[in-house]
Amino acid sequence: MTDRKPAARRGRLAGLAGLLAGVLLLSPCPASAAVGCSVDATPLAFGAFNTLERDVPHDTNSTVTVNCSSDVGGETATYQIKLSEGGANSFFPRAMSSGAAHLLYNIYDQPSMTGVWGDGMSSTDVVAGSLSLTAPSTTYSQSYPAYGRVFANQQSLPIGAYQDFVTVTVSY
Repeated sequence: MTDRKPAARRGRLAGLAGLLAGVLLLSPCPASAAVGCSVDATPLAFGAFNTLERDVPHDTNSTVTVNCSSDVGGETATYQIKLSEGGANSFFPRAMSSGAAHLLYNIYDQPSMTGVWGDGMSSTDVVAGSLSLTAPSTTYSQSYPAYGRVFANQQSLPIGAYQDFVTVTVSY
């Protein structure tokens, strides 16, 4: 296994968590590495949010999938998945925007929605995993659920399409 600098071992995926739809962009890991990983994700789309249901949060989920392969096989790809704060520049809470209005939400790594998925700072969680890359030039994948919640009691917001951009970083 060759010695690689951490900056050369990162792939990035930008995601749009919106009320109507999402778009994901992928930038793969460097091709020169013996082990290479990439990320696929389904959009975290909340759909319509009824502000008249003031005491009811609105939940949804999506999937983040890490895909890794090795030129030689017999290696293990150990990685961490981190999420950025998004446009609110805060994990507590994140915020989707529509013009000047902000719809508060967050992304969790647990179905109990107690662990905020972040970058490991400010009491946030990082998802870690590993893939055994036994055969050369074969892609191995592991999927992780992402749980989203729009918080209750936001009835004063104007109607609109709210969105946020969150960057997912996979380090291996």
